[in-house]
Amino acid sequence: MYGEKLGKKDSRWIRLAAATISMMLVGLYQYSWTLFVPPIHTLLGWSLPTIQLTFVVCTWIMTWTQPVAGFFADKRGPRLLVFFGALVTGLGWIGASYANTPELLYLVYGLGSMGVGIFYATAIGVANKWFPNRRGLTCGLAASGYGFGATLFNPIISWMITSFGFRTTFLIMGVLMLLVLMATSMLLRYPSITPKKLASQRIEGEDSTNFNALSMVSTWQWWLIYFAFIFTVNTGLMIASQLTSMGEAFKISEGFVLIAATLFPLTNGLGRIVGGSVSDKLGRQITMTLYFSLQGVLSLLLLVLGNEEVLFVAIIVIIGLMWGPVYTFFPSLTADFYGRKNATLNYGITYTAKAWGGMLGGYITSILAIKYHGYATPILLSAIFCFTAAILIAPKILRKPTKRTY
Repeated sequence: MYGEKLGKKDSRWIRLAAATISMMLVGLYQYSWTLFVPPIHTLLGWSLPTIQLTFVVCTWIMTWTQPVAGFFADKRGPRLLVFFGALVTGLGWIGASYANTPELLYLVYGLGSMGVGIFYATAIGVANKWFPNRRGLTCGLAASGYGFGATLFNPIISWMITSFGFRTTFLIMGVLMLLVLMATSMLLRYPSITPKKLASQRIEGEDSTNFNALSMVSTWQWWLIYFAFIFTVNTGLMIASQLTSMGEAFKISEGFVLIAATLFPLTNGLGRIVGGSVSDKLGRQITMTLYFSLQGVLSLLLLVLGNEEVLFVAIIVIIGLMWGPVYTFFPSLTADFYGRKNATLNYGITYTAKAWGGMLGGYITSILAIKYHGYATPILLSAIFCFTAAILIAPKILRKPTKRTY
């Protein structure tokens, strides 16, 4: 069977480090996008909904790539898969530098988003499979790279766009992605998980049943998880895709918007580690209910206080801290409920909720913002969604499935 033995402790930390670095680069597709929107609008004259449809294409393709990637990674290992992912991710931004029509931009950005989905699926798979006893923490570490990368690169990307234009920026960063991801792809491997190993590595409270994908989606619990994911993921995706335009609507100066765009991915990434660690200790569902409720409260505060520059930045930053753990909580909860053996595929299917959240936070939000002349309506809706997610995931409502249903 592919992979290495679970007992190789040093090796698994190298794999996790490679996964985290990979996520730092692929995360730029999502968390640096807002910096490209104004120059594309200014130079090419495309409408904001037309431009933001690129973000929707990105979230949909990266999301729906994950189940397919998860299936092949669980069956054959991630080696060839992530090598292909490295190629298309780098070529996606290189191609975006030459796009002169919306359709071509959708095509090349979508191609690169396939690579994003491949790396995301395998990075979370590395954390889930190598670290069964530290699932929340290590999923948080792997997922944190997805936000931290933008914190490191967004000031550089902003400067490059101002100095050289968005086309040259796409080209240079695309080449960097290609080189770094080719290197990290050589290190992304799964352990060999045999039935004997599963038994010896089982953690306290972990069910011995490993659900396949069809068994998982046949449980009512999964549907509650899925809709909770859609509702809570909307808020952060709205900020990630609309932050620059949102700042303009709230009359926030460009400098403060750049600060928010830089700090949001930082707290987003940090929140994934902290939230995952807290959920390991406090309990997954209790922590999720608390975080989702606070996310809703913060959305309401943004609606009321967002016209003050300092408060705008502060609220955005704290939302990042509360929202980032979404990408730690749901892979951990999926593995908690449905087992470790098929964790990459099962979470890949669950992660498709992000596609619907991306549609809400990207395209639908931009339409609502134009129709209602501001972001009050989409922000209010995001608060309602967060409170709904908190209810759906509450321990007294969502209970662990006890047996296969298919």
